[in-house]
Amino acid sequence: MVLPTLLLTRPAASAKAFADSLNTSVLSRVRLVISPLLEISGMGIIPSLTQVGGVIFTSANGVLHAPKGEDRPAYCVGAQTTAEATAHGWAAQQMGDTAQELIAALCADPPKCPLLHLSGRHTRGDIAQTLKSAGVDTERVTIYEQRLLGLNAAAHRVLESPCIIPVFSPRSAAQLAKEAHGNLGQAYIIALSDAVALPLAGEKTRNLTVLPAPQAVIMREALENLCLNLSLP
Repeated sequence: MVLPTLLLTRPAASAKAFADSLNTSVLSRVRLVISPLLEISGMGIIPSLTQVGGVIFTSANGVLHAPKGEDRPAYCVGAQTTAEATAHGWAAQQMGDTAQELIAALCADPPKCPLLHLSGRHTRGDIAQTLKSAGVDTERVTIYEQRLLGLNAAAHRVLESPCIIPVFSPRSAAQLAKEAHGNLGQAYIIALSDAVALPLAGEKTRNLTVLPAPQAVIMREALENLCLNLSLP
């Protein structure tokens, strides 16, 4: 039996953690190749939290490059980010699975104190400005970089044969399309959301699946099912 390749393109630490979370029976059905399309690095910025009543985290990377929580409030997008914030000492609340859901929740029940969105340089939309326009006092501080990377040589070889590629962000999806140079015809792609799938809409693939909800646990389940049930000649 020919084994498909599981190509992970998340930042190195996130890709390894995701691979480690997969069932061993799944990993036995694929060849694993990791080729990060993004590199995350802190900017050495330590934001002052003395004048704010809480922070907003839209990714685990924000948590990892932020100060310790010391039981201060944190309003988070997604279960993984919320768990990471809790582990780093924040009194974390999950405010939905998307930035739009977080904005709606905070507008419906706005905190009484100012908020600080601790983010990467590249974000989708302007959460702080949207909240401020709705009357929720919010500022943004950029605390980490997300530098684009090219696919490595092993990943380019992978694209020549059947492969499974989970994609977690619109920016990494766009970089994948750019780096593949139209060579995604053997790829089974699982996109976290419609927004993630959009940069791949014009690409010819074996299959492009969009998750019903942008949750890491659903991504893992969909990926495991595909790895276990995909039959190749």
